[in-house]
Amino acid sequence: MSSSLKENILDALSYVDRLECCVKHPLSSYFQGSEEEEGVSDSSLSKGEYHQFQVEILKRQIDNMIKEEMKNCEMEEYHPNTTSSYEPQFSNSTTGLSEHYKQMIEKQEFVPFFSEKEKEEYLETIKKNEPLYYYHNCIHTELAKNYGEESLRKANEYLQKQIKLLEREKTQVLQEIENINKKRKREQYDLKYELDKLIEKSTKTNHLIFKLARECTTLESLNKKLKQSRENKTEESSSEQ
Repeated sequence: MSSSLKENILDALSYVDRLECCVKHPLSSYFQGSEEEEGVSDSSLSKGEYHQFQVEILKRQIDNMIKEEMKNCEMEEYHPNTTSSYEPQFSNSTTGLSEHYKQMIEKQEFVPFFSEKEKEEYLETIKKNEPLYYYHNCIHTELAKNYGEESLRKANEYLQKQIKLLEREKTQVLQEIENINKKRKREQYDLKYELDKLIEKSTKTNHLIFKLARECTTLESLNKKLKQSRENKTEESSSEQ
């Protein structure tokens, strides 16, 4: 069987999984015809044989559901890890599964047994054990053992791809962080260089200011001396006259 068909069968598991508590009883109006063809009645089978007959009916029911899903979705590609939101569609069903599906979902009732007493006795047991029994035996043992290895392989391949993708993203992020750190260090060196230049200019400027202030003081002192000298000369010339 091709891998695409296996994926479609695996896809049907999600449908059966959600019907774990809905498939209350394997008998329905659609499958009652099979019982008549096989000549089954409550008097012709022992309790164990009748129970085995119920299991076989459910197996055929599940097989038909899977076949319907494969017909309706044969052009689609599904992965077992991406079917959590998948809902089955039986609009093109040719075996009456659409109506059967609606009955199971809406009514959530058992289909009556051959007698009311049989139904009441079976209800007490099936509510506790039978849904899980049918699920694990008819699904896990019949389907998972055939396609479980393929499913695990695909899941492992998917996880390996995700790991590689995350590793690449991690490498890219680390590279970006390293580049940013290098850029910041260069900027810090540039800022320190500019700061050192400004400090040097500030020191030279302060030195020039101090030098100019000292020269101004010297000039002021010379101006006072010149002024005093002129005043003295003026006084001498006036006294001679």
